[in-house]
Amino acid sequence: MACSDDEKENTSSNSQPVGKVLILNEMSVTLEEALDEAYGDDLYSSNGSETPDVLAQAQQEAREQTLRELTGAKGSKASEPTFVKLTIQYPTVGAKGEVMLSGTIVLAMRDDELIEPNDIFLSCHPTSMNSNMAEAQNTFTNRAADNLMVLLPDYEGLGINRDPQTYLCQKLIGRQCADMIPAAIQVLKEKYNYEMPKGYGTYIVGYSQGGGNAMATARYLQEEAPASLRQMANVKKLCCGGGPYDPMATFQHWVTKDTCSMSMVLPMVVKGFFAGHSDIMGQLTQDNFLTYFSEIYMPYALNVFNGNMSAMAADGSEGLASIRWSNSMVGLMQYPMKFSGIMSEACADPNSDIRKRMEQCLRYEIVNDWVPRHPVALYQSSTDPVIPYNPNTQSTYDKFQAAGVDVTLAKLEGLDHLVAQLMWSIRINTMKEYKNRIQ
Repeated sequence: MACSDDEKENTSSNSQPVGKVLILNEMSVTLEEALDEAYGDDLYSSNGSETPDVLAQAQQEAREQTLRELTGAKGSKASEPTFVKLTIQYPTVGAKGEVMLSGTIVLAMRDDELIEPNDIFLSCHPTSMNSNMAEAQNTFTNRAADNLMVLLPDYEGLGINRDPQTYLCQKLIGRQCADMIPAAIQVLKEKYNYEMPKGYGTYIVGYSQGGGNAMATARYLQEEAPASLRQMANVKKLCCGGGPYDPMATFQHWVTKDTCSMSMVLPMVVKGFFAGHSDIMGQLTQDNFLTYFSEIYMPYALNVFNGNMSAMAADGSEGLASIRWSNSMVGLMQYPMKFSGIMSEACADPNSDIRKRMEQCLRYEIVNDWVPRHPVALYQSSTDPVIPYNPNTQSTYDKFQAAGVDVTLAKLEGLDHLVAQLMWSIRINTMKEYKNRIQ
């Protein structure tokens, strides 16, 4: 008798890595601190910008709603939950084979007793140039009080791992995020003597780079993971905001329109492909890396190569004025840049060797080439200047809908990429889109 798809052991992926899961650090977080993480405006204040009024109001209202939810109508201090953050080390597969990565488990406590998690909430963070930035963008600590075990995986090149970041190597990162699930379940059992209840499942969320990684994680669990891991995760829903689900189509859009905002993403992509696809790209060296960039953009690309945070504000730099379409910002840190001004002549040539190598990597990292068996919620602003709304979100929605997937799409207007990111975070936190159906 033939086995169903769910009963088949997948043989296309490597065997599961083995190794000891370790707790590296433990810290306690108050409810006030958790709400600061969820509804603060650090993204704006750290760049010398004021929080837009509409966002500030939304943050305040969401904070008050969450406080009422987590403490009861009376808002009693005695009823406030606290949170435990456990930084763990766990084995997975990296660009060069087996590797140890880190991630954070968040659990909620009330009166020193564990608020028993009924489900898992796995959050993939957006683009981050270093570990501190990644940690600041994980805004879902407070959700642990919603009977969830919150997992915040670090990606290769962040956290305890000191290798180059495998940026936009979505399929690799998706597997790494998935491998944190059994590690976290092991910690929960060994440290708290608690086993997840029958019928539990996993909600997977992510925005921007995290949106692509979240989709890659869900895709890996359904399409490539061993049956044991697929069943252990039991994905209930996937919520993705503004992610590069089709990197090749995104690249072609930038080339055709000759425009790209937040240009520092491009050197991160090139460096990430050298790190994660060395079989295609070759050895990661400064000289090899710089062949992809124009002479005027090289100093800014080097900032990314060396992990210099000043690369975040590169688009507004005086030295790049000649390759901007205009000096009017289209969003925080976002200027319309000429894609042709960023690229080298060799990279601009579709027949060149380095262009072909890059496009081979981009095609490999397409993560909307499957048919999810669980609900999917997509979210993006149609005026996003960083990740094109179509291709990516609209085309992914159309593809999934045509295949009969239970998919919804929230299309916003008039928001830039970063404001939309914070509004998406509020939507997940307060409206609980990770489990509720919201149009």
